[in-house]
Amino acid sequence: MGKNHRRRGKPNGKVVNWLEIEKDNALYTAYYGAQGLFSDPAEMETMKQAFREELPTTFRFTGNRASSQELVAIMKDQFFGDLTGTAVTVDLAPPVELPWYPDGLGWQFNCSKGNLRKVAPVTAFRNFLVAETEVGNISRQEAVSMVPPLFLDVQPGHIVLDMCAAPGSKTAQILEAIDQADSGDLLQGMVVANDADYERAHMLVRQSKRLHSPTLIVTCHDAQFLPSIRGTRASGRVVQFDRILADVPCSGDGTLRKNKQIWSSWNPKNGNALHRLQLLIAERGARLLKIGGRMVYSTCSLNPSENESVIAELIWITGGALRLVDVSRELPALKRAPGLTTWKVMSPKEVLYERWDDVPEADRNRTVFPTLFPPPNAAELHLERAMRIYPHYQDTGGFFVAVLEKVSEFGQMDQISTATATASTTAAMATAASPTAADAVNADDAVDGVDIADARVPECDGASVTPQTPEAKRPKLDDEAADAADAVAATSENGTVAKAGGKRSRSAKPSKEDEFVFLDPVQHATVMSDLRSQFALHDTFPFDQCLVRTTSDSVRNIYIVSRAAKEAIQTSNENKLRIVNSGVCVFKYTRTSDKNIPCYRFSSDGLTVLKPFLGADFIVSIPRVDFLLLLSAEGNPLFTAFSPAFQADLQRRNAGSYILRYTPSEADEGHVRLPIEIPIYRAPMSLGLLVDKHEKKSILHRIGGGGPDL
Repeated sequence: MGKNHRRRGKPNGKVVNWLEIEKDNALYTAYYGAQGLFSDPAEMETMKQAFREELPTTFRFTGNRASSQELVAIMKDQFFGDLTGTAVTVDLAPPVELPWYPDGLGWQFNCSKGNLRKVAPVTAFRNFLVAETEVGNISRQEAVSMVPPLFLDVQPGHIVLDMCAAPGSKTAQILEAIDQADSGDLLQGMVVANDADYERAHMLVRQSKRLHSPTLIVTCHDAQFLPSIRGTRASGRVVQFDRILADVPCSGDGTLRKNKQIWSSWNPKNGNALHRLQLLIAERGARLLKIGGRMVYSTCSLNPSENESVIAELIWITGGALRLVDVSRELPALKRAPGLTTWKVMSPKEVLYERWDDVPEADRNRTVFPTLFPPPNAAELHLERAMRIYPHYQDTGGFFVAVLEKVSEFGQMDQISTATATASTTAAMATAASPTAADAVNADDAVDGVDIADARVPECDGASVTPQTPEAKRPKLDDEAADAADAVAATSENGTVAKAGGKRSRSAKPSKEDEFVFLDPVQHATVMSDLRSQFALHDTFPFDQCLVRTTSDSVRNIYIVSRAAKEAIQTSNENKLRIVNSGVCVFKYTRTSDKNIPCYRFSSDGLTVLKPFLGADFIVSIPRVDFLLLLSAEGNPLFTAFSPAFQADLQRRNAGSYILRYTPSEADEGHVRLPIEIPIYRAPMSLGLLVDKHEKKSILHRIGGGGPDL
């Protein structure tokens, strides 16, 4: 959130009745009517009518979890009937699959937010969504916001940059693509998720934490000034990214269905004012991209000043080092329109111009400038390969997506276009002084219910040129991000995030983070020896990728990162890379007075990463009846509460951490057909689950032991 935090639904501190907002704007109609968006002019009114309607509820199941299809089956079996039964007093239909989302994991539910909370069968379904969202099995996200990461085509092992990442829905999709369990190695690849706002970066940490990825590094920089990541002196390399998502701040007129105030505030100069910043961000991304790599540029705006004109200028700046990719055969079920090859620019006097040469000297000012106009060689750039997604195509918001491939290098990686940056400074300074400064929206921010706060003023992090952008506002966030908005500065469960100190402006320096200290074979020799013996760790366990967040000899929580993330962290000081968070906890220190009881236990967050390195005796099989008892118990049940066979298995084992495995049979109730594995702690006389209450309820629901009680 920005520096002037406002209460939900009260822009400028005033109570707004959204029903009183006129959902029309003559200037909007004139501007977009002149752009030739549709071959049939009547379709313009169809689009506007779609923008006047409420958005449906959309969500997706986490794509890298084996349980996803089981959860889809649970949803269909347990809720679809109730949602169409006689108990439903409103006109409803069950959720429908988004036809373009891979593997049937994206869904849409045409139900208002009010009915989600008031109608009993719908409320039960909502509780299911909330429970599974809490444990990371479901993400509530606007449908069109799911599109850009899919076109990135992320693969396991890729090095990926999300330039404007908060609140994190798209970052989560990227992590799911990288951390594929069947890839054989969860410690390869890296995702750098960046946001210029320190508090929003903490929100990003909270949102992505549920995915437990060792590949994630969260950073805090202005995207246009992201530092290069240089490897260690031994490697002598500079990191270039396989994939980059530039989901840039924009005027947000594709979000009219949820940001209703845009109907009255819309003005074309808002998009014009953001053009330079968007171009700077895209150019920086292009420099960090490797040859053969793919960058996706996206906005939740339909304004060509923020879309096609940025792409055209970017290709010109890079001297043809980038090309637009034809992705017409990717996601074939997704309805989209081609990018524009001609468009018009509106001056502050509301005059439309087709070419820069047509603009009289009096109108050539800081909001009308040459790069806004179609270039003479627009046909050669294949701008039609970009995608425009209109709200009436598939009941979504509006979006623009362009997929670019880097075919050659241009300039120096650390170079910033001085001409562009200087022009940006000149253009934006006057706009910032204007009372109608642009309302910048990050395309990852979605649906109702969260404050619109003042946004970001870029700062220079070691660069020679510091462009200033107009003060801008933050939009409403994704549903799941909305739930986290009031806790963005809170520490994570494992204490890996330093809390931001008090209120602060966007450009203020964050409070000092705890240091990232990798385990040292000398300093931490005792700790490493204890862990090897306690857990019978394989010799291949990568202790060199384990770190702590303290410089003292007292080691409590131990985290692990991917190989690429390790190198980035080790050189972060040299690279001036401001890291907010990284690492997944694998071991936690447990205080005990009994020297015979091990002092470390598993962390549930790192179980998937840790499991391949454990000895076979650390897997404990449990019968269904005992598993149900353990999940349902209020505390830690005594051994005597379990069946004789399972009790005997527990008693033969030493105290300490184990992995509990439940293998369902065909005769078992519920939809679970794949084994479930969770960490446990075997105490001298009792057994405890090392998962939180949300995870317990989710598992209990899946195996047929009752629904989530929320």
